[in-house]
Amino acid sequence: MKLPTDKDPLDPKTQEALDALRTPVNVQAVHLRPLRRTPTHGVPVCDLQLRTYSIRNLLLFADFAVRAAYYMGLLIQIQDGHPDVVKAWLAFLQKHQYYGVGMKANIWEYESLEAATRAGYDIEAGDYSRRREGAMLKKVNEIMNTRAYKEAMHGHKTPKEIELRP
Repeated sequence: MKLPTDKDPLDPKTQEALDALRTPVNVQAVHLRPLRRTPTHGVPVCDLQLRTYSIRNLLLFADFAVRAAYYMGLLIQIQDGHPDVVKAWLAFLQKHQYYGVGMKANIWEYESLEAATRAGYDIEAGDYSRRREGAMLKKVNEIMNTRAYKEAMHGHKTPKEIELRP
């Protein structure tokens, strides 16, 4: 019995063409083992511990964490990772954290000997020159002070100018 909402079957040639279409690579990857990277220097920078009472939740979130680490260029035991990328990965995992799975991360950061020479200085508010991110923050400040940026932001309200209603 055919219902009015039933679709007619496709002709064999069209059905064969549809069957020949390849499943996207990112969908195929779900059924494969997660990809892994090899360390270059072997310097550990982060260990992530996952804890839960449910094995199913643990397996799902561990697989998610491994895949996210691969696509961010990190290893399973995070070695040779840039500190900012490690922090971004941990923030990404925390944002998409699966219920019932707790995380604990041990992070190691290595500094050059120049960090020891910066230790005794008083830091003024707004002075980022001695920080690791100093060059980037200087460039951001430079961009924010350009005429083009100020014209683009004309009319944009700062958090102090926004009226909050109870």
